[in-house]
Amino acid sequence: MLIDVHLPGGPDGRDTAQHLRTLHEHGDLPATDARIILVSAYQPEGEAADDHIDGHLAKPVTASTLLDMIQTTLGGDADGGTACETGTIPDLTGRSLLLAEDNAINQEVAQRLLEQTGARIILASNGAEAVARCREAPFDLILMDLQMPIMDGYEATREIRRDHPSLPILALTAAVLDSDRAGAREAGLDDHIGKPIDRQLLYQRLAYWLGESRPSSAAADGSTPVDEGDEADTLPEHLPGIDQALGLRHLEGDRAFYRRLLQRFADQLDGELGQLPAALDRGETATAQRLAHTLKSTAATVGATRLAEAATAVDGCLKANEAVPEELHEAVRAALAELAGGLAALAKAPPPPARPSSRDKAAGGRALSALQRALDSHELVEEALLEAALEHLATFAEASTIEALRAEIEQFDYEAAAERLSRLATKTSPLDGGRQTP
Repeated sequence: MLIDVHLPGGPDGRDTAQHLRTLHEHGDLPATDARIILVSAYQPEGEAADDHIDGHLAKPVTASTLLDMIQTTLGGDADGGTACETGTIPDLTGRSLLLAEDNAINQEVAQRLLEQTGARIILASNGAEAVARCREAPFDLILMDLQMPIMDGYEATREIRRDHPSLPILALTAAVLDSDRAGAREAGLDDHIGKPIDRQLLYQRLAYWLGESRPSSAAADGSTPVDEGDEADTLPEHLPGIDQALGLRHLEGDRAFYRRLLQRFADQLDGELGQLPAALDRGETATAQRLAHTLKSTAATVGATRLAEAATAVDGCLKANEAVPEELHEAVRAALAELAGGLAALAKAPPPPARPSSRDKAAGGRALSALQRALDSHELVEEALLEAALEHLATFAEASTIEALRAEIEQFDYEAAAERLSRLATKTSPLDGGRQTP
């Protein structure tokens, strides 16, 4: 039995579990060996020792964590190997995938997972761009966020279906209500992958819809390469408001990548996402719902569980056209205040060491050309390519200009980045070893 710790209109999850146990002990319930798992964004002090609770499942729940908890609670071996755990990364070399997603953190996480398949990944930052990309080139599959600006995923899917009735289109969204799924089916979406992205589920659905069972040569054992460099040591041991173990689990333990995502999340909270309390106070329902919907997936991905839970509750209220109670207002403000301290501690942590230069100018020039092609075609830029190109640019361009280019690419503003790189490239001849143009 799965019971949420926060139940509306009566006893909370813990009290409900206690009452069920009491009814069972008095013979008022069938004599079964039912196990009770409490579901919550965090584990309060002492909860593990509660006689009424057999297990605790942390939000956000993914297919892998749910299966592990059920196996553990029923006395199985969570490490013994499951369908999720043994699923491999499919080899999608030669395939073209379109990723329609507007949030930079979700884009980067999806890119990290998709690039391991060997597929060519093209990015669209809203539904209108997704429709335009489909008119420009053929794709084998589309991953479609449902909540995007300009044109949402529902409308974009309907437009694309007119010309591509059989193209697999998979919803990639934090929307989990039955009404959301029904709306997705009505719009023509074929399947649903939740956020935060469950790595094994993503690979399984890609393999299913593309009919591909061969494992990727890049990671044939199904594991994700993890950067074990010195950058791992720069994460503080404790960051208030952030469950680092959960965040790292979503990113397959890549501490260097996790640090970069946390820094990006801090920037987003300093910007628009941090305006959720103000939007609620002003009664700006549409803005508040959009911010809450984005926050519940991005906060969950990085392990900011209390904020994710509060944002999820706000999103639910607004979708149901209900007033957001004051205690939820306060929960959002408290979670943001706690996170501010944690992210400030991250900002004070020692920066990662500089990577040694390869000093290969010919390879650097080729990297610049490859980066320009990727940006021009809106193809997702792999980290190794970006670092090689920026390292080469550092030999003749100003640091501020390079950082501006990096920021544009990391924010997936590819049009601005392509234009900036084109201007920089006129200062060098990329394919001749990086000599200055006369």
